Amino acid sequence: MRSESGEQIILSNADILKSRVRNNGRAPELRTLATIRVAYGTPVEKLKAIPNLLESIVREHEQARFDRCHLKMLGDSSLLYELAYFVRQPSINPLLDLQQAVNFRILDAFKELGVEFAYPAQMVVLERRDPIPRE
Repeated sequence: MRSESGEQIILSNADILKSRVRNNGRAPELRTLATIRVAYGTPVEKLKAIPNLLESIVREHEQARFDRCHLKMLGDSSLLYELAYFVRQPSINPLLDLQQAVNFRILDAFKELGVEFAYPAQMVVLERRDPIPRE
């Protein structure tokens, strides 16, 4: 067998029989999953438009098959959308080329729509107290 980086991996038959072996080269398509973090404070009408927007972006690509897109979670510092789609050419370069093309389109579309990506953040509130009075 060969690893993704190209080195040869040698296994005994007993090890192979005990293991689950996946041959992605024989898969008709590969799935990609993307988590997109959107800033809290984004107007609800824009939030509701995001799943359809992302679906249309994926469908622009002939080699892609859209699966789903949902607002999955109200996270600690962002709203998390999950986007899933397939590439119909089951090898890594077409998958990465498609992901890159979709990501660039998402960047452009969010800029046009006025939607901001969220960055991991945490707010710390410090209580100010008066200094201890001196005598």
